[in-house]
Amino acid sequence: MKIINTIEEDYHIHCLQYSDWLSSIDDIIKFWWDIWLKKIAITDHSQISLDHSWIWKKTLRQLVLNRWKNVWNDMEVIFWIEWDLLNEAWDICENIQGREG
Repeated sequence: MKIINTIEEDYHIHCLQYSDWLSSIDDIIKFWWDIWLKKIAITDHSQISLDHSWIWKKTLRQLVLNRWKNVWNDMEVIFWIEWDLLNEAWDICENIQGREG
C-alpha cells in the first residue's frame, strides 16, 4: 500500500456542508493552515452511503462547488468523494448527488 499524503497534505477530510462532520469548509481551511497543511481534499461519503445510512443530504454539492472559494489563505483545496466498495468484485460507488468525484 502506498500512502499518498505528505506531511503537508491530507486527502480525507469530511465537512459540515455534505457529511457527518461538524466543521465548515472555512473552519477546516483556517485550522489546518495554522498547523502547516498546504493541500487538502474535502472527501465526503458517496451517494450509496448517504442512501443507506443515517447520513442525510445537507447542501447540494454542486452549489458549494460553484460558489465556494478559499478567501482565507493559499491552501489548495480539492473536492472528492470517498469511494465505497459495493461487492466482492470491487465495484465502487464514486458519485454523490449524481456527480462523479
